[in-house]
Amino acid sequence: MTEDEGLAPEAPAHQFGSFAAEHLSPSFPQRAPWGTAQRLRAWQAEALDAYFALDGPDGVGKGPRDYLAAATPGAGKTTFALRLASELLRRGVVRRIVVVAPTEHLKTQWADAAARV
Repeated sequence: MTEDEGLAPEAPAHQFGSFAAEHLSPSFPQRAPWGTAQRLRAWQAEALDAYFALDGPDGVGKGPRDYLAAATPGAGKTTFALRLASELLRRGVVRRIVVVAPTEHLKTQWADAAARV
């Protein structure tokens, strides 16, 4: 980017962030709030089916005790996990869900998303 385009070559990062925020549109402007999507994305539906196709610790097809869903930021991991949790509660497989988050921000994000489900 040149000075003629609005930034000096040695512009500080925070100045570029402001420029980007003003000139770049968000990737998903119509995106649903965290954890509130009504329909699952294809990968989420496949992962949910795969989870329940696996046997639980007692050999019954209730799903495993441990399951890892790895996806990029914004892919819908929170939505997937909340859908899985609600399905486990509905089926009577579990009576409560505990979410452990490494930061205050993620804890708040999870609590807000769960409150909307």
